[in-house]
Amino acid sequence: MAAACAPWVRDGAPAGLTSGDRAKLAAWFAARLDYAPPLRDLTADGFTLRGAASAALAGQSVGITVYGDGARVLALAVWPGATPPRDDRAGGLNVLGWTQQGFEYWVVSDGDAGPARRLRAAVQGARRSSDAAAYKSDSY
Repeated sequence: MAAACAPWVRDGAPAGLTSGDRAKLAAWFAARLDYAPPLRDLTADGFTLRGAASAALAGQSVGITVYGDGARVLALAVWPGATPPRDDRAGGLNVLGWTQQGFEYWVVSDGDAGPARRLRAAVQGARRSSDAAAYKSDSY
């Protein structure tokens, strides 16, 4: 997972689409994936949406949503699956994973793992929020 997300985390811009507009990102993902990666507005949690990318990993299409935390770039990779992931540090990158509602989620970042942990908590909180209908409308 670290290798798949490293270009976006280290270079600061996604190779797919650079945009903070959720509608544009949703359309971009819809043209490339058969599932909807989360595109929640996490500004209140300190993260700005910066773009989207996709990658192939072990024959699976992976949707990568790129967030910013100040100057730091974090990648949120999502794909259908239920393999229990584990947190790791690979290639100098933090890799934090979990499963939720039939998907595997991975946050990849460099440097201190604190922002990656905060992004994971924000995404998990958004997925568990009581306004599930609002969350679905934020995806696509």
